[in-house]
Order: sequence, then C-alpha cells, then structure tokens
Amino acid sequence: MTPLHSLLVATDFSAPARLAAQRAAHIARDTGARLELLHVIETRGLPQLRELFGEASEALSSRLESGFRSELDELATSIGEPVGISAGQHLRSGKVLDEICSVADAMDTSLLVLGAHGAGFIRQFLLGTTAERLLRRALRPLLVVRRPCTQAYQRVLVGVDFSAGSRQAIHSACALAPTAQITLFHAFEIPFESKLRFAEVEESVLDQYRSRARQKATHELNQIAGDAGLSTHDHYTLIAHGTPAAHLLKAAQDLDADLIVVCKHGVSMGDELLLGSVTRQVLAEASCDVLVVR
Repeated sequence: MTPLHSLLVATDFSAPARLAAQRAAHIARDTGARLELLHVIETRGLPQLRELFGEASEALSSRLESGFRSELDELATSIGEPVGISAGQHLRSGKVLDEICSVADAMDTSLLVLGAHGAGFIRQFLLGTTAERLLRRALRPLLVVRRPCTQAYQRVLVGVDFSAGSRQAIHSACALAPTAQITLFHAFEIPFESKLRFAEVEESVLDQYRSRARQKATHELNQIAGDAGLSTHDHYTLIAHGTPAAHLLKAAQDLDADLIVVCKHGVSMGDELLLGSVTRQVLAEASCDVLVVR
C-alpha cells in the first residue's frame, strides 16, 4: 500500500475545522506525512466590499488578508506544537473548490482533510451538492472529521462492494490507521426481492436465495481481504442483508467505530451507488469520522 506523504487541511477557522486540523496533525505525526494548512478567501464578496467602501475597500481587503494570515499562523502553532511537528501555511483567493483542487494537485496531496460542519463553505460543502462536486473532481481521498482527536483510530469499518475502489478503501484504511482493528462490511440485496414477494414467491425460496447470496458475499469478502494483503488475523468481517447505507451506519454504531471508510464509486445497484446514495447518507448521518476514497 502507498504510505501517506502529505495531508492538506482546508480550514475556515471554525471549531469543527480546528478538530480536523488537530486530527491531521496526529496523523502526520504517526505516519511521518507532511502537514499543510489551506485557507481560501472567497472572492465573491469582494465586489460588494468595493461597492460599500469604495476606495477604502483595498485597505480593508489588506487588513482582512493580514487577519487571515494571523489566524492561519495561530492554528499551525496550536496544532503543531503539542505533537512536535510544523505545518505549512497557504492563503489563497478565489473559488473555494477550484483553489482546494489546485493546491491539492500542485502538492500531489495524499489526503484532503475537512471538518464536518464549518462556519462557511464547509457547512455548505457537506449539506449541498458541493460535496458531490468536489468528490467527483478531486483526485484525492477525503477525510471528514467529526470527533475530537484523543488517540489514533482504534476501530475502522470499511464498506466493501467488491469494486476496485473497495480494494483502495482497504489499503487507505490500513495506511491511515495501521494499528486499528479493521472490520470489512458488505450489505447484499436480492434483485427484485420485493417484486418476488409480491408475486407470492414462498419465503422459504427467498431464504435460499439469501443464503446463497450470503455465502457468495462471504467468499468474496475473504478473497478481497486476501488480495489487499490482510490475513485472517488482521481483520473481521460483517455481512448484512438490506440497504447498504442504513446497515453500514448501524454497524458503525454497534462497533463504536471511530472511522468509516467508503469508496465514492460503487458497482452494486449502479455505478453511482456510493457517490449518489451511500456516501451522501454516511456523510450526513455518521457520528464518527468518514474517509471517502476513489
């Protein structure tokens, strides 16, 4: 698996964004990755500033930029010193998504890190279509931080749908949390199950179909774990029958997982399953951190 070499935290200086920066600092320390902090000054408010303050707007803009630089420096110090690392600082102006992707690409960032709910763009990022836009555009894994960082990740739940992305999800989980307990999860559904029941197919027959599907899923789950380099002692497996997102979230609660890992492109029930449905629901409802990989 490819080790992490750099982390990019996009921050709006909100409390949740600070949690994300703190988690990233711990990951950087534990993995030896470089830590970079980015704040983007959203330029769409500048025309209104010029309209309101006229010639004085330039001086105000300069003061705002100086304030942002001070906040960035304070954040870098407050998260870096406790764990003995230094963080790079980047202040950019422009469209937030464009700048995040531009900086991430220029640095060849291993991992993007965001807070779950921000005071500005991050809140919109997760509650609106911006999340999907960035997930589709960014070529990097995305870690959304929800919980305070008190220790390294201990219990990681990886959603598996047997796609190539699932293998990457397992690799990423191991790279991000090398000492954690890894649980691989798969939810299966019987095609047209409700229609078959409506057509009065006997429940015993449906039970046979479910049993076969479970056996097949168990075999494939063990196989993909082996392909990813996990031995039988390195992980646990969970298989559920039903809607993937709901069962994944329940499994995370039952295991008290501190990190859920999903891939944004799935193969089951259509190629956009994980991006259009499962990932969106997990990001919205998970009580723990979520890592989304390609």
